[in-house]
Order: sequence, then C-alpha cells, then structure tokens
Amino acid sequence: MARNNTFFILIACIWLLPFASIQFLPFGIPLYPLEIALLVSSPFLFPLEIGKIFRVPIVRKVALSSLLLFFGVLISYMSHPSTLTGLGQMKSFFFFPMVFWLVMTPFLGTRIRRERVFWHLRQMFALVALSALGSGLFQGLTYDHRLSAWFDSPNLLAMFLVPGAILWGAQILSGERVRVSELLSWFVVNGTLLLTQSYGALMSVLIALVFYMWISREYLFRRQLLVKAAVGLLVISGCIFVNSRQGFEKLDALIQGNERSSFSSREMIWRSALKMVQDSPLTGIGPARFQSVYLEYQRFYPPYLEWAVPHPHNLLLAIWLSSGIVGVCASIWLCVSLFYALKRVPIKKEKALLGALFLGVFVSGLLDVPYFRAEFCFVFWLELALLTGVFLERHQD
Repeated sequence: MARNNTFFILIACIWLLPFASIQFLPFGIPLYPLEIALLVSSPFLFPLEIGKIFRVPIVRKVALSSLLLFFGVLISYMSHPSTLTGLGQMKSFFFFPMVFWLVMTPFLGTRIRRERVFWHLRQMFALVALSALGSGLFQGLTYDHRLSAWFDSPNLLAMFLVPGAILWGAQILSGERVRVSELLSWFVVNGTLLLTQSYGALMSVLIALVFYMWISREYLFRRQLLVKAAVGLLVISGCIFVNSRQGFEKLDALIQGNERSSFSSREMIWRSALKMVQDSPLTGIGPARFQSVYLEYQRFYPPYLEWAVPHPHNLLLAIWLSSGIVGVCASIWLCVSLFYALKRVPIKKEKALLGALFLGVFVSGLLDVPYFRAEFCFVFWLELALLTGVFLERHQD
C-alpha cells in the first residue's frame, strides 16, 4: 500500500511539471508545486526503502557525485556576495530535485512501473503541446513570429518539449501497431516544436532519435514507417512555413551572419562567460549571479546586443559559473557514470530510450541551459531515477 502511495505521488509530480515554475509563498517562503508535493507527501517516503538502494553501485556513484555537486554550489555561494535568489536556486534546482531522485528510485525498480512513467510523460507532453498550440492560436505569436505560449520565451517551450518529442518519436518508431491517437500526438508535439523555431532543440531531437534507431536497430524493421514519418514531418514544416516569409527571418539572419542573429548573440555571451571562468575558475561567480556579472563583462565584447541574459546559453559554462571547479568535476563524474551505466542496461529498447533522453539534454545544452528551471531539472533527475531503477531491478533479481 505504501509503495502504491509513493508511486501515485510520482505520477502526480509528472502532471505537475507544466506548472513547476509557478511560485507560491506559504508562510512567506517561496516554494514551487513540486517542492510542496514532496513536503506534503514526505510521510509516505519511507527511509527504510531508500537505505536499500545504496547497495547498488550506480546509485552510490550518483549519490556521491550529486553530493559533490551540491557542495560545489554551496562553496560558490559562500565565496561571493550572497543573495536570496542564489539561495533559492540551491533549494529549487539542486536540493529538491536530488531528493526527488533519491526517494523515487526505490519505486522504479520494475519495468512495468517504468513503462507507466513513460506513458504518463508522453501524455503530459502531448497535452502541453496541444495547449501551447491553443495558446498561440488565441494569443498569437511573439514579435519575431515564434510560439512561446505561457513560457517566458520560445526557447524555454522548445527545451521543455524536447523529451516529449523524443519519447513520442521512439514510440512511433518502436510500436508494432501505431494508433491514430499516437500519430496525432506525435504530429502535435513536433508541430509545436517547429513553431518555436528553436534550431538547437530541433537538432537535439533529431540526433537523439538517430541514436535511438541506431541502438535499438528499429530502422531495420520500420522502413515504411520511417518514410511516412519523414513525409509527415515535411507536411508539418510546409504548413508552418510555406508562403510565410516571416517564418524564415531567424534562419536568414543566422545564414547571413547578421550581428543580430541568435548565434551572434550567443557568441558574445559565450565570450563573456569564458572570461568569467578565466577570472574565477575555482569558485565560479555563484548561483543566480550571471545576469549582474554579465553586464560588467559584456562591455569587453561590443556591440552591446543583449541586456537581459539570465544564463550563459551553455550547460557546462552554467554549471561551472554556479558551482566552480568542484561542481564541474562532479558533473563530469556523473556523466561518465551515466555513460557506463547505459552500456550495461540489459533491454535494448530501454537502453536506447534512456540514452536518447540524456543525449537530448546534452546536445541542447550546447546552445542553451536545459537545467536551471524547475521543470527542466526535475525532468533530468526523473530520467536519472528511471536509469537507476533499471539497476535496482537487476540487483533485486
């Protein structure tokens, strides 16, 4: 009964992900929905179950690297002028997501439960994509003709949908019989992703699905379906961009090397971030301080294209600046542990799907930061819990 209660809490957290960045102030303390869910349900999260998982080697490695990462963030926070925003980032982007991984791993030790989690994730992402399309229909697009829905920017919506596009793509590729509802969901998620015009997100989905096909060998048996999927993707693209020159403005600026293109802006941000790393390689600049410090460094790299820059548009740089060299080493250790763990996942399709999800994070992290937002970091640690659940099942067997 207790295990069922905890699994229900996990499913509830999945459906709370679209609202994860809504802030509440109970007793004057800023908390997000997933944090509140974890606090309220803490009586059901039994420590006896948690203690058993540390017998699994990959769990110990993830726990130690996570602890080291949090320690790096703490050192960086204490080494620079402290702010309440920085303390809030430590709480919301590191402490609670790590606790979430820790308490959910014991309840993902069966393949049936992991499949149920994947099912709920797919449905949640499809519903978010459909809602985003409806929002764009009634509220319109951004000034540069991109879909952002209720997210602060189109790139944030795109990064949130990347795991959904990978999950639905893998479902279409691996399903023996593709239902009409599944095909429609796949169209909706990819159509919404295309409307964001986020090339980094599209590239990460494409690379992740190629990886999935390569590992699972689905392409050997699903050639006709792949052709249909390719045609469908072309149809979606055509519906969005045909006879709409405005849809190509961002691409034109990128190809022509316009100084106002998104890549030129990122290049300037990367130069500033690299100089910050050079000036403070050991402790970084502290969590939640990039915006203010960036304004001091950007003057070295004219023209002054961007003012509001909350992160350095690169996952490695963001972690280094927020947690210093200790956090970077912990993150590299975590990634290496994930790589070796994925190689030992016994079921080929599960290995391919989990690997594609992590690859999507790392590829999109080259041009953006798919972590420092409540929904992003919880999705990452949920994926990590699914992976460690595989090895917990092997250990139990």
